[in-house]
Amino acid sequence: MRIGKSSSDCPDIHLQMSFVSVMTQEDLAIFVSYCGETKGIVTAAK
Repeated sequence: MRIGKSSSDCPDIHLQMSFVSVMTQEDLAIFVSYCGETKGIVTAAK
């Protein structure tokens, strides 16, 4: 917030999919997974 950028924390996969569906080329997403193979996280990242 101090640098004038908004951010969101979204632990729910359904909300994550909603967020990524409206992302643009100027947005950044960081996905965290303990194993790197979590189906929901991998799908959202793609």
